[in-house]
Parts: sequence; structure tokens; C-alpha cells
Amino acid sequence: EELQIVCRKSLSPPRAYLYTDSWVVYKGLRAWVTAWEAKEWELAGRPLWGAGLWQQLLDYARQAPLAMRHVDAHTKAQTDEARWNAAADDLARGEVVQLAERYHEEGGHQGARATQYAALRQGTALPLSACRTARAGCPICSRLAPIALPEPDWQVDYICPLPPERRWQYHVSFSLG
Repeated sequence: EELQIVCRKSLSPPRAYLYTDSWVVYKGLRAWVTAWEAKEWELAGRPLWGAGLWQQLLDYARQAPLAMRHVDAHTKAQTDEARWNAAADDLARGEVVQLAERYHEEGGHQGARATQYAALRQGTALPLSACRTARAGCPICSRLAPIALPEPDWQVDYICPLPPERRWQYHVSFSLG
């Protein structure tokens, strides 16, 4: 009997403790995820964003005991929760920049907005700041000189509309360089 208990305990997944400063993650796992699953991962007739990640979390929570707690974000308190939350934020920021670097390279070393758009097309939302950091730290892009654009040979001025005595006409003037 004792051997059975030891085997059962050693073969079962360990208890996980999840501390999050995100109310979406907390409420999502505590209240919403089962409803999303019942609606086949759709919300108002549209696919739920991040459905695959929510499914993974739900599967894990079903296999292992999961204890959840919401913690305050970016607090100056010197509690263990605050220190671990800050450490998790640092890890997450590093991961986001690494993702941005990957999309920057795969996208052909274009600018930050092009990197952000390439990631979004693949289903990953990246903050523009991470894309800018990836672009600024790229060794290939740092060797490329910015392209000097030629000055325009002509200029167009547009004046709209002229007063009623001129029958609200429009006037466009331009000059050649």
C-alpha cells in the first residue's frame, strides 16, 4: 500500500504555482477558459486570439494541480511576489526581443514596423519597442548605410477652395527644379 502511494505521487505531475500580474490570464484560467472551450474557441463568432496557448494551459491545468494568484504589477514593494514578478517581466522582455530579432531576420532586415507586421501575419503580436530594439541591435543593419533619397525636381502647392466670388474653384501650382 505504501509503495502504491509513493508510485502514484512520483508519477503524477508536480503542483504548479502560477502568479500573474495579468488580469486577463488570471480571469481567463479561473473563469473564461471552459466557456471558450465549450464554444470551440470562438468568441462572438470569431476565432479566439491565442486559442492554442489557452488550450495548452487548460490541458496542463487538467493534468497537474494548479494554484493561481494575481499579484500587483510593477510595484516597489520588497515582497517575494514583487521580486519574482519583476524577474518574470525581465525574462518575458528578453523573449519578446528574441522573437523580434527572429522576425526581423526572416523579414529581410526591414524596419521596425515591417518586423512588427511580419510577426502579426504569423499570429504573434510584438510591441513596436521590441522591434526597434531588434533593429537597433542587428549587426547586419548596423553595417548598412542609410539610403540618401534624391531631392525632388518639382514641387506641388495646393490651395483649396478659393472664396465664393471665384465660384469655389481650386488652384494647383507647381514649379520645376
